[in-house]
Amino acid sequence: MSLTAADSSGSGADQVLVDVWQLASMVEAQLAEALRTLTDADLEGADVVVQADREVNRLRYLIEERVTAELARGSTRTGSTSSSRSSTSSPTWSGSATTPRASPRWP
Repeated sequence: MSLTAADSSGSGADQVLVDVWQLASMVEAQLAEALRTLTDADLEGADVVVQADREVNRLRYLIEERVTAELARGSTRTGSTSSSRSSTSSPTWSGSATTPRASPRWP
């Protein structure tokens, strides 16, 4: 998967790239809006930012699911499995990377 070139394999990596750029754009716009609401003490605007954050989270987890599926397909194509790797060949992760976190609540 490349973030700069189109994927000719038809594997779905192109959609991941589109989604990542969309996510980056959304986060950039929301950050600007969050800073504006903070400086203006705009509580109603802050509520809108919090609501929009749910869409950012939705897209983030969608991207994560697509990347995970793409990696699984690659693993299947190459014939590698997690059981064939040694325990020292790759880092281990604790907890679940896909567990949604609660959005912070603003007073």
